[in-house]
Amino acid sequence: MLPKPTKLTLGEHLYHQSVLVALEETRIFPVVALAVATSMRRGELLALRWCDVDLPKRVLRVVHSLEQTKTRGLRLKSLKTKSGKRWIELPDIGCWTFSMPTTRLSSNFAFNLYWGRARKIPSPNYFSIMWSRELKRAGLPKRTFHSLRHGHASELIPRVWTW
Repeated sequence: MLPKPTKLTLGEHLYHQSVLVALEETRIFPVVALAVATSMRRGELLALRWCDVDLPKRVLRVVHSLEQTKTRGLRLKSLKTKSGKRWIELPDIGCWTFSMPTTRLSSNFAFNLYWGRARKIPSPNYFSIMWSRELKRAGLPKRTFHSLRHGHASELIPRVWTW
């Protein structure tokens, strides 16, 4: 049995920098970089389509999430709440992410993470497996992909409040 992933604390914000450096040459890097920059959820990132990205205005629209069900397989679903649908301002790393080769291939989806001979889109669960494998290869501590959301908030706290 794998050890339970540890939670990210406020003092561990350097973990994000380590992840970005270590995973820079991997095919999941654009998704990871945008997660760190925007605090988006895994399903929201995987569901991101080019029609949701406006690079000249430096924003993206979050309206769907990618989910896998036993009966329907992979599908785009609308977000649960009205407040979940939102516009996110793209910082420099977010804009840079969309200029990478893995995001420029012809596809409706912003991130080209196709795998296998059938060129399937990875499910959110398979993406988590990819994430764990890349962390292990890089020798980084195991964390859930979701922990990047909490770390993003932790990094914003010192910028928002000055003591």
